[in-house]
Amino acid sequence: MFFERDDGWETGPFERPLGRGVVIQVFVANVDAVATRIERAGLPYFIAPFEKWRDWGDCLGGQLEFLVLDPSGHLVKVAQQLGERLKPVENKP
Repeated sequence: MFFERDDGWETGPFERPLGRGVVIQVFVANVDAVATRIERAGLPYFIAPFEKWRDWGDCLGGQLEFLVLDPSGHLVKVAQQLGERLKPVENKP
């Protein structure tokens, strides 16, 4: 997954090694189980587990996800798909 730089997930200065800025996304069946293993290993989260619903056009797609840094400084997103749901109806005057 490639992201345009927006200062949101930047892990350090944009300098060599240029592996920074790469986000590796891994889908798993159970994010909570993987998060428990991360915590037991004493590894820190870059972003702790959270639920995110993104616009997929005619609906919203949900994921439970967290981010960690690998030993080389690459950002790894671990995600579990939560399915789809309808977008909220907008009340326009």
